[in-house]
Amino acid sequence: MARYDVVLFDLDDTLRFSRPSHREVFARTLAQQGFLQPEARLKALWRWSHAFWANQPEVERLRAAHKDDPEGLWRTWTRMQLRFLGLPPEALDPVAEALHQALQAWRANYQDWVPPDHLRLLETLKAQGLRLGLVTNRGEPLEEGYLERLGLAPYFDTVVVAAEEGVWKPDPRLFHKALERLGQPQGRGLYVGDNFFADYQGARAAGLDALLFDPMDLFPDLPVPRIRRLDEVQRWLDGRTPPA
Repeated sequence: MARYDVVLFDLDDTLRFSRPSHREVFARTLAQQGFLQPEARLKALWRWSHAFWANQPEVERLRAAHKDDPEGLWRTWTRMQLRFLGLPPEALDPVAEALHQALQAWRANYQDWVPPDHLRLLETLKAQGLRLGLVTNRGEPLEEGYLERLGLAPYFDTVVVAAEEGVWKPDPRLFHKALERLGQPQGRGLYVGDNFFADYQGARAAGLDALLFDPMDLFPDLPVPRIRRLDEVQRWLDGRTPPA
């Protein structure tokens, strides 16, 4: 008997990426402002960012404080990141503004990108008879035709968007919604995502097996099933341990 009937995926930074990435623009702008960061320090920031955005009460407080000022929300978040990195107080305002302007320009111009090997994996899984679901923490509904343009739409039997459900990962109810729509008993399936706190812990709380997709090696010390390439999902499904 196959190990699973259903495989669920996260969307952003798991299946689909931005070109250039937010992290590339952030690090490059910091360096241009005279605050070049070592790789280890940036990785610590990305781990902390993962934890923050998976902490729904904290996220809701940030959103509530800027409910009529979305740009203010991102300015506050940028300052929080700079404080984490330990920038001196006198540098916070000018560097935060430079980052805000660079990231606003990035949001208006980045390109969505799905690696070809990710599409090949999805095609292979569908050919094996697996039912696939997409579970994303997007803060607004997906634009009509968005998944079609990315080439992802043909592969997914259900798409669950947090903003449409009013439930956010790591809340297990979001994962349960996908399982219910697939006619699958809760707890029988595999989930693949890049955020340890939202994706991995949320899926496990929902009773699912989970793989942490960690291409940047942000979580090398976690004693959890972890993959660096998405095509290693197939090894897991075949009962083989992905290479470390």
